[in-house]
Amino acid sequence: MLKTIVISLILLVPYMSQAELLSEEVMVSEIEAAWNMSYDKEGIRYNHPLRYDFHIYAVHITMFIRGTDLYKYTDIHLIIAAMVMKESGVNPKVKGKKRGETGLLQVHGTAQGGYKKKLIRNNPHLGLYLGMKWLSTQIKYCPCFDKPHKDHFDRWLGVITVYMAGVSKGKRGRQCKVFNGARKRIRLARKYRKYLNSL
Repeated sequence: MLKTIVISLILLVPYMSQAELLSEEVMVSEIEAAWNMSYDKEGIRYNHPLRYDFHIYAVHITMFIRGTDLYKYTDIHLIIAAMVMKESGVNPKVKGKKRGETGLLQVHGTAQGGYKKKLIRNNPHLGLYLGMKWLSTQIKYCPCFDKPHKDHFDRWLGVITVYMAGVSKGKRGRQCKVFNGARKRIRLARKYRKYLNSL
């Protein structure tokens, strides 16, 4: 009986997502390491003030993932880490020039959830919460999300594109630009995973 249970558990492991298998501590440390890698590459000094908040931001990202359906998706913590880096450079005070995006995940419009931009800028964790909540709601607007993809990163291309631009019938040039922006975020997430696997 015990042998049967053990074999069953072993067989189930491949079907469990990496997010389920990774501990919160590992997810936090990987997010921090990923952001430090990006800062190092840009030549930002090791004692830059923005680096001091990496840990607490990583903790909040991990807590949100654990409290939602996002935990089911492999490397979702690195995808969000890449989005934060590309959207704001992990700087909660960054403001979007065209649409007034604000916070670590540069939310605007409906994604702000009714909160004032100043409040979001002054409360980085609120900005993270709103951005991640908005990302999770965009999955339903991406019909290709559950279809076969090249890898677990590629499935997020459509979702991130919708996150960035919304569901619209904008000009083709605009759509292509936004899609390319999504591709850059996915490429960075892949780089993070490759870097972390090499440590």
